[in-house]
Amino acid sequence: MLQIDKIGDSNILHALAVDTPGLEAGSVQLWFRTGSANESNNDHGVAHFLEHLFFKGTKRWPGSSGAAKIERIGGEINAFTSFDYTCFYINTPSEYLLTATDILLDMVAHPIFRQEDIDLEREVVLEESLRALENPHQYAFGQLQHSFFHQEYRHPILGSKKSINQLNLKKVKQFWRNHYHRENALLLVGGNLQERGISYSKINQIISKNRLAGGVKSQMPPFSLRNSKHIEIHQQNVRMCQLMILYPGTPYLSPSSAAEDLAINGLGLGEGSLLYQELVINQGEANSASCSSLTMTEGAAHYLSVSCPVEKLTKVTTLLTNLLGKVIKQGFKDDDISKIQNQYAASKIYEQEMLESYLSSLGNSFVQTGTLDGDQIFLSMLSSCTTKEVNRALKTITKRQPHLMLQLPLSENPSKYQGVMNRLKVRLEKLHHTPRSSEQPQKIVKSRCRSKFDPNVQVYTIKPGINLIYRQNLITPTSVVHAYLKGGLMAENSSDNGIHPLIAAMITKGNKEISYHKLKALTEQHAAILSGFSGKNAYGITMHTLSRYFDTLIPQLVNSLLYPTIPNKMLLLEKELTRRALEIQQIEPARICFKTFNSKIFSQHPYAMNAIGTNKSVRKINRKIILERHLKNVEQSEILFTYCGDRPLSNVLSTLTPMLKHLPSRPEKPISHIPYKSASDQHAVISNQREQAHIVIGVPIKHYNSQEARIVSILTSIFSGQSSELFINFRDRMGLCYICNPIQFLAYDGGYWGIYMATANDKVDQATQEINRLFERIATRGISKSNFLKAKQMIKGEQCLNLQTNDDFASTYSISYLQLKKLDFQHTTNQQIDKLAYDDFNQQIKKIFSKKRYSSIVSNQ
Repeated sequence: MLQIDKIGDSNILHALAVDTPGLEAGSVQLWFRTGSANESNNDHGVAHFLEHLFFKGTKRWPGSSGAAKIERIGGEINAFTSFDYTCFYINTPSEYLLTATDILLDMVAHPIFRQEDIDLEREVVLEESLRALENPHQYAFGQLQHSFFHQEYRHPILGSKKSINQLNLKKVKQFWRNHYHRENALLLVGGNLQERGISYSKINQIISKNRLAGGVKSQMPPFSLRNSKHIEIHQQNVRMCQLMILYPGTPYLSPSSAAEDLAINGLGLGEGSLLYQELVINQGEANSASCSSLTMTEGAAHYLSVSCPVEKLTKVTTLLTNLLGKVIKQGFKDDDISKIQNQYAASKIYEQEMLESYLSSLGNSFVQTGTLDGDQIFLSMLSSCTTKEVNRALKTITKRQPHLMLQLPLSENPSKYQGVMNRLKVRLEKLHHTPRSSEQPQKIVKSRCRSKFDPNVQVYTIKPGINLIYRQNLITPTSVVHAYLKGGLMAENSSDNGIHPLIAAMITKGNKEISYHKLKALTEQHAAILSGFSGKNAYGITMHTLSRYFDTLIPQLVNSLLYPTIPNKMLLLEKELTRRALEIQQIEPARICFKTFNSKIFSQHPYAMNAIGTNKSVRKINRKIILERHLKNVEQSEILFTYCGDRPLSNVLSTLTPMLKHLPSRPEKPISHIPYKSASDQHAVISNQREQAHIVIGVPIKHYNSQEARIVSILTSIFSGQSSELFINFRDRMGLCYICNPIQFLAYDGGYWGIYMATANDKVDQATQEINRLFERIATRGISKSNFLKAKQMIKGEQCLNLQTNDDFASTYSISYLQLKKLDFQHTTNQQIDKLAYDDFNQQIKKIFSKKRYSSIVSNQ
């Protein structure tokens, strides 16, 4: 059970401790009630800029030494800035929580602001701003924000190029003094406190050592939408158009906020929503359709978003207004609303699986409402809402003035669509024909094997070739079930490329017992998620559910796996969505870059193919082909079920075994390796007229059970994080990029290791030279012993943080057992890494980096 206590003196700092017995993952978060909405006209972007500068060091932790300390123990340190809050956080194994708390408080309480750091970081932030302009969704939100948001909320959180260039030491220090003080702050420390001997007095000593200055509580300006403009049309480098409709909302915890939230989510939350079902599933006119709410401290807005081909826009607007009119007239059903209420309640339970998420909910409540109980109050308001209140709220929302935004491909003339948007605005305003509102006994199967590292994990054979991995987790009342079949990309060729993603999508679309629509309603009513997946060597189906619904829902997972109906209408829609996705891939430079690099590394191997297929191959795949392939696998292929949750083994087996009794036994054959050679042509440069260039440079690596794979895993830890050479040299000192990461792909037959960078087009030559210089240095000199030892410690911590949720455990044990029959593969791999001697490592890393080097560059140069 979680134990939550207020600690320390609130006159020094508001602080909260969350003890999670038995959970070794820890988290420290420092929240501030301030963000971009507190900026003045002459310092736009300073809050986000400050977020970067806090990581430049203090007297006690100079430069990146604080980040290096955290990353050496396998932790993560980062921050994020929004309109009305900022959060700094460290995720770490619980035993290091005191150190993490000290580093986090010191960096905010005692920063060393230097003009040279500002000048260097300016280049990084400008690169980040370029990246935001490249992303169609971020660009669309920026246009919507500038066109419709009022006053302090109109400018980008990152700032503009002009405002970023005008930031100086004086402005930075002034904003820090005015807003980053104890009156705006909340410290959260969570983890296995008692068992690790982390007393409240020790935490308080660190708080006292890193006292935040006093100040005046920041006041958030009211959020509202402008009345001067109601339609915005713009172009971007996209293939699909995006339509957004924005309505004013009411502030968080206001009397009608819960009912409005339920109304918006009832209309457009998830694939089972009325909006998605009508526009995507039933009519097939849109790629996606959803609704959501943006909640500020002092206001809110409701969004309705639809993505579709340009030629479908007129039809989509008609369907959309017809649906809204129908729902307004007929109202939601009780089941529609109870489904959303259940999902909210379930999300709070699932939240407790991940400590970081749970602390974030407390911090968000603090900054939004000034109280730690805000989320619980809102949940109580939601649960007590009646369907009548929700129907009334939907009418109230849609009586307010709508604001419309349309993002078009570059090939389209915006003036051509002004009439479409004008007509849509008129139809929305006439939905009510009234003036707009001014309101804003089972035989137990014998265990086949047990994990030597985790006593809660065992493997049971239901019948030859059909196995169950079972892990009991009594911390939270949740369950996850995975079902795997061998297949995936390795089992495809050029003529049927993309068949397994289609199978994975279609086996969730109804079975012999229940139609797709009823199945979707059933899962959403019980706040569960049923989804398919497809990878390199396997595919299957998974369900996340509250454990109290296990007996009701898991039979539907099994029926969907064994007896899918594959509705032809749904298949045609899925193929059309795949076609659109392939069309989008053709113009996304990062995807082009990785696709080209991938094809050179794997050449004629199946890994070189597109994971979702090609237009030609997908076009050939029909319902008969899908059913034949999948049902043959069900009858002949090895099947692995994995359960993680709090249900007893007897319950899991008594549910699964009767449903599988008719299946024949089958041999457990190892997956055959497919040998391959990388392409002889090592380098590719692709012309693409975009703001940023994308670079991938790397070398091929042997399969993931090889010594090479273990060696480069250490290298990935060395070059990851804010204290790494990539971050410090390439980003901070040289200003080459905002994004520069090691890339590691390790699979059953092989993989690669390399570096990815997104940079300005005029920096491509310098960037490629620096990356190649780094590769050559490793090939001749290897890696320093200190970095090698730090990386080994980081991997230990990362292993702790990466195993928290039921899904984490299920994925970790399932893949290696299915492919290698090694339940403890990840644990033994980490042991082998831990035992690896430095001289052996350095000898092998030099050998790896002496291989042929491959590169892919997408640029307008």
